Order: sequence, then structure tokens, then C-alpha cells
Amino acid sequence: FTSNGSETTFFIAPGNYDIVAHKVAPEGQEMTIKETNIALKMEQGAIKRFAFQTGSLVLKGETSQKIPVALNYRVTKSGETTNVIMEGQVEKTGGKIELPPGIYDIAVEAVDPTLESKPKGKLSAIAVEGGAIQEKLITLVVGTLNIKVVKAGDEMAPSKIFVIDPATKE
Repeated sequence: FTSNGSETTFFIAPGNYDIVAHKVAPEGQEMTIKETNIALKMEQGAIKRFAFQTGSLVLKGETSQKIPVALNYRVTKSGETTNVIMEGQVEKTGGKIELPPGIYDIAVEAVDPTLESKPKGKLSAIAVEGGAIQEKLITLVVGTLNIKVVKAGDEMAPSKIFVIDPATKE
């Protein structure tokens, strides 16, 4: 049986039942709640209310120099890398992500036009509980590279400089 969330009455024989409610939308954020051994007696009814509660994760990022940075994030079930449940961006001040209860990995990348490279990081095995709010700060390691281009005799030489990551060729 499919429900739009409104209350529905079932007429069933007295006995003990397990009731399972599976929230199907939005995609990737499915949740299941199970009530076991619900006793229905002759001429008595039972009312069960299923409340799907998400957990809140406040995600913040900073560089190793303690400078706040905005982040692009991708959330997957812990241990999985390809099935992305949710992705988005949080500002420098952080942002809240609502997730169903579960254990997740969160891959992040800094969003900062002043950074030549886009440092990446990962939070692993983050447990999210329904109704709970937790804050996670990820520190992205960035270094500094000082380059001075000179001609012979320490005279400045105007130049274009490219810093290339050998792995990405960018």
C-alpha cells in the first residue's frame, strides 16, 4: 500500500503484527521505520504514528592557516564512493545538511578563488541520528609557495608561472 502521508485505516484480523513504513522520497534519502509485535485485539484499534526524523550536520571548512573556506560536498553511504546521496555547497560560515539516520562519508573540496589549487578532504564514518544536530569542521591542508623569478644579478624577470598537479595535469 502506498500513502501520501495522510492517516489510513486498515481492517485486519486480530493478532500481532509488524508494521514497516518506508519513506521513498526524495531519492537517495529513503528511510525505514519498523514497529514490531503490535497487538490488535478484538474490537479494539491501534493507532501508530510514524515520524521520520532526519539528523542535521553543520559542515564547516577551514584551511590549515585557520582561514574559513566555502566547500563543495558529496555525501555517500560509508564505504561507498560512487552512489552519491547528496551534493551541494556550504558557505564560509558553514551550512546545515539534513540526512536520514545512517553512517556517511563526506568528500569536500575548497571553493576559494584565491587558492591556486582546490584542496580536498574527507570525513569518514559520520554517524547521523534522527533529531540530532552535530557540527563537523574539516581542516584542508594548504601550503604556500613563494616564487621569485630573476635574471642574472637578482634583477626581476616578468614571467607567467604555472603550478601543475601531475595527477590531474591542471
